[in-house]
Amino acid sequence: MRILRTAVCLVGLVAIAAGVAFAQEDRPRGELLRELIKKYDENGDGRLSAEERAKLREYARRFTAPRAESDVAATIDPRDSKLYKAAPGPLEVETVETLTLNDKQREKELQLRLTFPRPRGKYPVIVFSHGALGSKDAYQPLAQHWASHGYIVIQPTHGDSLTLMSNEEKLDIKSVKEVLNSLTVAKHWNTRPQDVTFVLDSLDEIARKAPALSGKIDKARIGVGGHSYGAHTTQMVGGLKLQIPLTRRWANYKDDRAQALLMISPPGPGRGTQSREEIARPALVVTGSKDDSPQNGDPYTVRLETYKQLPAGKKYLLFLDGAHHGFGGISGRTPFPGSGPQNPDQVVCIQSASLALWDAFLKDDEQARKFLASDVMTRETDGAAKLTND
Repeated sequence: MRILRTAVCLVGLVAIAAGVAFAQEDRPRGELLRELIKKYDENGDGRLSAEERAKLREYARRFTAPRAESDVAATIDPRDSKLYKAAPGPLEVETVETLTLNDKQREKELQLRLTFPRPRGKYPVIVFSHGALGSKDAYQPLAQHWASHGYIVIQPTHGDSLTLMSNEEKLDIKSVKEVLNSLTVAKHWNTRPQDVTFVLDSLDEIARKAPALSGKIDKARIGVGGHSYGAHTTQMVGGLKLQIPLTRRWANYKDDRAQALLMISPPGPGRGTQSREEIARPALVVTGSKDDSPQNGDPYTVRLETYKQLPAGKKYLLFLDGAHHGFGGISGRTPFPGSGPQNPDQVVCIQSASLALWDAFLKDDEQARKFLASDVMTRETDGAAKLTND
């Protein structure tokens, strides 16, 4: 029982300030318990000794924090709301939890999670990039919602993921801020957009390895999105250019197959020389009044600067009053430093606005375009959420 109590307390605690949860609370506790035992059972006896449990607690302590505010009760009923398709969609959803691709050119294995409609048909593709140290298994509130409305969601685990580190490497980390500012995270600024492009290059291979996707992937309709570090990845796929110090050369990982971009809490412009002139695709930026950076403490206003630098045209801003970096639970229910309280209304607003973006520019849906240009979001939330466009 003591092991079970420990596991229940620690289930899902591998979540960090980039806004990602590595375990979802809707998974069976027995499955999570087996994973915890496997990861921390150093002597291989199938149990966690007192010393092994202590190491697990110490690991969890470094990556979790108590919420400073209480969770917020829902006031929006998705099934009785004028928000755009706020309720779950009509399509039954299927999941492939792990599919591994082999990138021979980069000598790298890339793990993916696939979430998609079960019925036959052709569906647009969304590649979603997790935050720093995250993994493919987070953001199910978004992935499940999009898939139920007719999208294939592909989530890669990038090289900075905490799930790819050994227990020893994890225990060497002193704090969230330390690891977010470490080379472990920073060195993957360019491998992340390369991962997205590799996924798009491998759509046929993905369908071959996941037969349930056979005939369903519409390669002509593709969206790319991400949260935090994943929003930076999204910008790079969309056309963000960075000037590399010393060499003065420009790094450009633009992939023209991305037709719409979702940037949830994108990093600020930063100190280096950057250009967003080529990010010409329709884009939705999401931030909130308490969306401070877990990396350096920058306020949400730096994210607004990123939005302002996007080319004028089909760009939209969803601003959530009171939203922290976790946006009410978009990555799952696991708290992490800076995540803020659970707030179902904020999750619903992001589900609605993001789906409107995908429908408008991947399905050419006129009702979705009208919603993005309207004040329905503001009216339905009494101003707590505002959707504007330039």
